[in-house]
Amino acid sequence: MTAATYEHPHCSTFSYDYMRWFVRLAQSNGYRFYTCKEFLEAGSPRRHAFVMKHDLDAKPATLPGLLALEKELGIRSTVYVRVTANDYNVMSYLVMPALVKAERDGFEVGLHTNFLEYATINGLDPVQVLTAEVNLLKEFLNVRGVSTHRDLNYAYNALPWLEERWTWLSRTLDLDYQAYDRRLMDNTTYVNEGYSPHLCWRNKKPEEAIATGDSVYMLTHNHWWFKDHPFETW
Repeated sequence: MTAATYEHPHCSTFSYDYMRWFVRLAQSNGYRFYTCKEFLEAGSPRRHAFVMKHDLDAKPATLPGLLALEKELGIRSTVYVRVTANDYNVMSYLVMPALVKAERDGFEVGLHTNFLEYATINGLDPVQVLTAEVNLLKEFLNVRGVSTHRDLNYAYNALPWLEERWTWLSRTLDLDYQAYDRRLMDNTTYVNEGYSPHLCWRNKKPEEAIATGDSVYMLTHNHWWFKDHPFETW
């Protein structure tokens, strides 16, 4: 199948219109949308599954608009939220209620953790930091998965550390999966946006992955997506 083409000036700038277009394209081609947890519970199907996740790195005020769009389209995604971050306070008057509402609306909320970086810089025990993050979110949310984050891309990569200890950590912290689990990565085409060097799709565009019929695992960052223009939200 040849990839469809999206003709719109916002295509390269991650507008809601573009997301609406490629989600509908996937739906019309027989794709079913899953949260990360749902995909694993379904047995990690290799064909016509679309897993969408968002790393809430910054600007949490942009998240409700993105989730409202997904509700309009009849899909649900996974949102990974930070606890040890300078960019926002997960316990603020606006952020935690938005996450609780998202979960009530059928979205999955997980932990986006930079525990190793935070612990190393501050002379703390990584396990204690990760445990504190998980326990805090679990007081308010049904957290079953975690995804690693780095503020410094050249240092303190927590993923190998996490993978080496995952059997023990998952049992100790009562977690089901981490977002780079081989059951997710080996059964899908991974699609994500990022800087390379400018903001772009790093591998395939969504429409290119959809054209294959293979399952798609897509990472986006809410603060890069917009309804009218990239600066519409504080």
